[in-house]
Amino acid sequence: MGQAEEIIDRIRSEEIRPRPKWQIVARRTAFRVAWILAIVLGSISFSVILYVVREAEYDLLAHAGHSRLEMILALLPLIWIVFVLVFLALSIFGFKRAPRGYKYSFRKIFGISTVSSMVIGTLFFLVGGGQFAERAMESSFDSYKGVSQRKIEIWSQPDHGFLSGKIISVEPSVLSILDFSGKEWNIPYADAFIAGRVELVRDEQVKLIGKMLDQQTFTASEIRPWGRGDGKGPGMGRGIGPGKGQNKGGHHPQNRKRGHE
Repeated sequence: MGQAEEIIDRIRSEEIRPRPKWQIVARRTAFRVAWILAIVLGSISFSVILYVVREAEYDLLAHAGHSRLEMILALLPLIWIVFVLVFLALSIFGFKRAPRGYKYSFRKIFGISTVSSMVIGTLFFLVGGGQFAERAMESSFDSYKGVSQRKIEIWSQPDHGFLSGKIISVEPSVLSILDFSGKEWNIPYADAFIAGRVELVRDEQVKLIGKMLDQQTFTASEIRPWGRGDGKGPGMGRGIGPGKGQNKGGHHPQNRKRGHE
C-alpha cells in the first residue's frame, strides 16, 4: 500500500472532514482582531507610563534624594507595567497566528508589536489619553491606588520638606493652605521661588518645598503648581468664587521670586 492510499484510509477511518470556509475566515479574523486589540490596550498602558514619567518632576530629585527610577516607581502603579507586558505577549501571539504570520521571526514580530504600541501610545499620551485612562482606572476600582493618591503621599511629608494643598487665604508674605488631609497650615513665603504657572489665589492647588517650623507652620522655599497638566488634585476643585485672582483683601499679592518651570 502506497503512502497516498494510507492517507486516504486514515481519512476514512477517522472520518476527517474539511473545515468549512467560514470557520477558517473567522479564525483568521479573530487573530487579527486579537492582535489589534492587544496593540491598542498595550498602547493605552504605555501612555499611562509616559504620563507618570512626566509627573515624576526630575528637577526635584535633588530635594528628594532619590534616583529617577525610584521617583517613577513611587508614582507608577505596578499594574500598568504588567498590562504592557501582558498585552505585548498577546499581540505577539495574535500576530504569529494571523494569516502569513508564520513567515515572520519572533524577533521581527516582537519589534513590530513593540514599536506599534510605543508610537500609538505616545500619540495617545499627547492628547491626554494617558491621564484619562489612569483617572478612569482610579475612579472605577476602589482598591486601585492611582498616581494622584501616590503623588499626595509623596507631597504630604512636611517633616521631610514636602507639603501640598489648596490655598485658602493670601497675605503679602504669608499663605494659609489646607492640605489634603484637611489640616490648615501657615506658610511664610517672602523669600520663596514661585514657579511661573502658579497663581497665589484662593483655591489654587500648590506644592511646597521648604521646612516645617512647627505643627502649623511651614516656611516655603519653592511654590509650584500641583498639576503639570490641568492643575487639579483629587477631591479639590479648582473653581474660584467671587474675587477670582485676588487675595482676601481684593489685591494681587506681591510675588517675590518669579521663575519658569
